[in-house]
Amino acid sequence: MTRVCALAIALLLGGATNAVAQAAVKAGRFEVSGGVEWLGAASFGASDATETTPGGGSSPLFSTATTLEGAIGFQAAFGLRITDALEAQAIGAVSRPTLSTAISHDIEASGDVTATEKVQQYVVGGGVLWYLPVRTSPSLAAFVTGNVAYLRQLHEVKTLVATGQLYRVSGGVKYLFASRPASRFKGYGMRAEAGFAARVDGVAFDSRARYSPWVAASIFARFGSHQ
Repeated sequence: MTRVCALAIALLLGGATNAVAQAAVKAGRFEVSGGVEWLGAASFGASDATETTPGGGSSPLFSTATTLEGAIGFQAAFGLRITDALEAQAIGAVSRPTLSTAISHDIEASGDVTATEKVQQYVVGGGVLWYLPVRTSPSLAAFVTGNVAYLRQLHEVKTLVATGQLYRVSGGVKYLFASRPASRFKGYGMRAEAGFAARVDGVAFDSRARYSPWVAASIFARFGSHQ
């Protein structure tokens, strides 16, 4: 998934020529998009289980290392044009990453064991998108964006819910396939971006931020008139 999105971004950037980026994004006041994303793994660290010995010391029982694996999901966004260069946006995403715990050095077991479960993950939030003042083709525009979101994670048994926050920063490009300035439907195109996300709380054992790479590719459509 990472290679696919990286290739999409490279192909779009490869079409850049001398023009102002705002020409690609000026038409349309509203924008909706939907597509796929990949959010990378987050490690929750390792810990040791011990027991107290009769002498007051401690004896190791086993060690654990827990990771929320990377997963492909579906994501959507709604944008509202504030200025020629700035959009307010609402975002949402859903995915099913695997939560895995590797158990090793168990004094009562002959080998290592890994326990896994699927976690239903939901993200709802908002942020801003800024079009960079760079010279590209009339159909291509580069941007950066930042979002803050509510994170809800439901364990596989669906009886335990964990909540937290997700912070995301990314950069990317939009390529406009078709433009219809005289119509309410202003046009459509492709959006590709990459960056990183920080998850706080949720299924983690503490409140430290866990950072993961993030990439996404989607199709967008524009509507309305830009004043």
